[in-house]
Amino acid sequence: AQSVWREALAIEQDNLPEKHWYRAYTESLLGGCLTDLQQYEAAEPLLKDSYPVVQAAKGEHGRYTIEALQRIVDLYEAWGKTDLATEWRAKLPKGSPTQPNAP
Repeated sequence: AQSVWREALAIEQDNLPEKHWYRAYTESLLGGCLTDLQQYEAAEPLLKDSYPVVQAAKGEHGRYTIEALQRIVDLYEAWGKTDLATEWRAKLPKGSPTQPNAP
């Protein structure tokens, strides 16, 4: 999957503006793939840099935003950085599938 996301990103880099949400979302997908491959240092900047672009375009409660945010949580959990995973998990909107419904 990594090669597919890299190819898609290369096409988007040629055809979409740098801060386009779809391009950022593809960067997030690539970062998620790299997390699965335990390439945490390579995944981190892709995930963290793409998240605010997706959030600005799709809103805090948008599906793509929540998915991008969850990938950051997944990265830090897989990497063993539980404090950072907890910090990012707290940003998930209440009631989202991975966020408890705390009052």
